[in-house]
Amino acid sequence: MTKYLIAGHVIAMDHLSTEVEKELSRYLYTGAEQAEQVFSITPEAFRTASEKWLELYRPEIESFMLSQQFCMWLCAHDGLYLHGAAVVYRQHGYVFTADPGTGKSTHARLWKQAFGDDVEILNDDKPFVCLRDDRFYLCGSPWCGKEGISANRMVPLDGICFLSQGKANQILSVTPGEGVTPLLRQTLLPETRESMDKLLDFVDRLVQSVPMFHLTCTISEAAAMLARDAMAAKGKRTYESKEWVLGEGGWRLVRCRPVGGRSASAGLYGQS
Repeated sequence: MTKYLIAGHVIAMDHLSTEVEKELSRYLYTGAEQAEQVFSITPEAFRTASEKWLELYRPEIESFMLSQQFCMWLCAHDGLYLHGAAVVYRQHGYVFTADPGTGKSTHARLWKQAFGDDVEILNDDKPFVCLRDDRFYLCGSPWCGKEGISANRMVPLDGICFLSQGKANQILSVTPGEGVTPLLRQTLLPETRESMDKLLDFVDRLVQSVPMFHLTCTISEAAAMLARDAMAAKGKRTYESKEWVLGEGGWRLVRCRPVGGRSASAGLYGQS
């Protein structure tokens, strides 16, 4: 039985294929701490899943089953899985979550493109959020998107952004009450009442503690810069972006106004 450190938890997994072993290898744990939980797949359960997901290969089925087991267990242990793309910007964690096909991974890559070495993509599909010592953290996950982007790190979570496509770039602050439903839409819901109660308590604390935003955006570096500026300011100012120009000194925002306020003077962004 092999031990792993995922989302701050030492767990053990009994995997069946070398492909899944490779997928989990970055999260291998060799310390002395005992596993909090053991995850395994019975032959009967695997056979049932294989009959259900005929289009999937054996390693894909095994990986999916183990990830579901862990995600359900995490719900009862101060954590949750989010369908989203997570980035680390100067040691601060930000996660972009939305329905499939919205452009979460694309937006994360735009952060990397715009800010270079200041950004690391933590996970492009299934990051975790966990609570440690009254602080929320954004965690890497071995289960990621088709690009295979997965970093074994845990950083402070400083912003959650709900993403949607648009013809212009606009970012708005989201209140705790507004954030609960869209968060629950992007995670796995546990099957037992006890675990569901724990998840709801966790989400309630999360939305009260971490700034949240709704970004309507185009596929552009300007959208990444707008999101960075608003999220790094932790929602103190909310901007609607109209036009950006790249000059010798960096990106210049030539038309911008705080939403609900007066027009803001143009400034330089992208080099801070």
